[in-house]
Amino acid sequence: MNMFKTYKLNIPKGYLGDQGAQWFTQDDWDRHNEYVDELVASGEYGRLEEHSVTLMVDDRFDNPHKGKISTKFYSYEVIDLSRR
Repeated sequence: MNMFKTYKLNIPKGYLGDQGAQWFTQDDWDRHNEYVDELVASGEYGRLEEHSVTLMVDDRFDNPHKGKISTKFYSYEVIDLSRR
């Protein structure tokens, strides 16, 4: 049975995340630095902001066998809903 689960996080404004800039171009960095400068000027930089993501729980990946050591490799699938 598949169901959805929502995760909520409080993330500081201006924070990129652990992989947020992995593929940044110079234009991306310029836009981000401009955004951070605006946040600093307004006093908003670092203020916590709630973000949420809702994911479908998939037993193939999200429900490993409890009490057993798994030798399987797990992965995830990304579904791009912006393309039609």
